[in-house]
Amino acid sequence: MKKLIAVSVALVLVAGSAFADVTWGGEAQVGVRLAHGSNDDDSDVVGYLRSAGVGLSASATRETNVGTFGGFGELWGDLSDDSLDVTAVVWWEPISMLRIVAGNDVGWLNGIGRAGDNFNRNGVGVGDRWIPDAVGAGVGFMGGVGTGLAFNLTPMDMVNFGVALPYNFDEEEVGDIMQGFRAMLRVNLDVGRIGFGYVGSADDGDNGTIFASFHSSTLVDGLAMNLGVGFALVEDDQRLNVSAGVGWGAAEQFGVGFRAAAQIGLGDVDTVRMGFEAIPRFNITPDVGFVLPVGVGVDMIGDDDAVIRFVVDPYVRVNLGNPSFWAGVQIWGNNAGDDMTVNWAVPIGMRINF
Repeated sequence: MKKLIAVSVALVLVAGSAFADVTWGGEAQVGVRLAHGSNDDDSDVVGYLRSAGVGLSASATRETNVGTFGGFGELWGDLSDDSLDVTAVVWWEPISMLRIVAGNDVGWLNGIGRAGDNFNRNGVGVGDRWIPDAVGAGVGFMGGVGTGLAFNLTPMDMVNFGVALPYNFDEEEVGDIMQGFRAMLRVNLDVGRIGFGYVGSADDGDNGTIFASFHSSTLVDGLAMNLGVGFALVEDDQRLNVSAGVGWGAAEQFGVGFRAAAQIGLGDVDTVRMGFEAIPRFNITPDVGFVLPVGVGVDMIGDDDAVIRFVVDPYVRVNLGNPSFWAGVQIWGNNAGDDMTVNWAVPIGMRINF
């Protein structure tokens, strides 16, 4: 981890000194749970600081006689756990159809990262729960590259091809690093974009995962959809992962999003994990909105009893230009133990951009 932070900071400093025109920005956010408890007789009703972060970001581009260079850097510190996250990415376009990217957040190779990107929610202590615990909204998609080196080739407007070599600082063998490569082909059509991908693995018996995805915001007027399918090529433990997200909005006043995900094991042990989430939203005014996410997840593994999980997460969003505020209620639980466990919390949040 120390190596990663050191390399990232170095990239930020190099990028900042190399570019003449730099755009700076920042953000501060605070998330507090005023109270938090459960139906456990021994639990206490407590309040605590959930997050208190300050971030600084910078992006820049520069044209030279050998192509266009660019970079992005971000520092994010959270006072609630004394953590510091560093993001540093630099890129070079020697020709218009080729971009080479290096850093510790290379991105999604211009693909689709998860179901329902069109209606993601904020993350300052309210409205930040995905499909509840059973499966994530990204199981059917390639996901991000993380730290590494990526090449994106766009020979024509409708076709994009990407190859990435993620770098794991814990791996000592060059061969293990190379086996983790990933590749993506994206085709842009009038009705949407289709993607195909592969993510390798250095683990024994794991031959990687193949992906297919579809995204469209034009197929049906007012409707945006993401669909991803992944098939894990693991010996004796093959898995089919599927995620779908659909979002619909009527003008600016009302909208609703749906997310669903499933993971189906095809190996020796029957495994089915699935989740569903609905996210209706209503804008009372342009600056005041109400959101009511509701989710259910189910785990069915072998002969064990099914585990049911749920979350209800209503919150109000108030945008004063700068800052913005959120306040809500969270109720979530599961029957993983002998009895149904129900947790509740009253979170509030604030964000300031500068």
